[in-house]
Amino acid sequence: MQFEEGRGRSQLRRLRLRARQRGLKETCLLLDGFASQRLSLETHELMDSFDALLAWSDQEILSWILMIEQPPEHLGGIVDAIRTFHTEFRDRGRSPATPEGS
Repeated sequence: MQFEEGRGRSQLRRLRLRARQRGLKETCLLLDGFASQRLSLETHELMDSFDALLAWSDQEILSWILMIEQPPEHLGGIVDAIRTFHTEFRDRGRSPATPEGS
């Protein structure tokens, strides 16, 4: 199901807040960059997966994104999406916080 105005906006705000309020600064930056630029364009299923990911510790999330360990199977898709998102920005020589036109 594609992003819907009512549920989607409130869920996105809640997820972005949770992504910013992590223990490790590195995890905050990785998760908030993805949430702010990509989640609003995605389906509720991906938002639900991101919500499930946020229940895990920063150390676990970071180890999965950095490919030190494998994520649980049910989180593989969201971890891959976050990794791909940040790789695209790295390959363009920009950070996710830099606007597209810059």
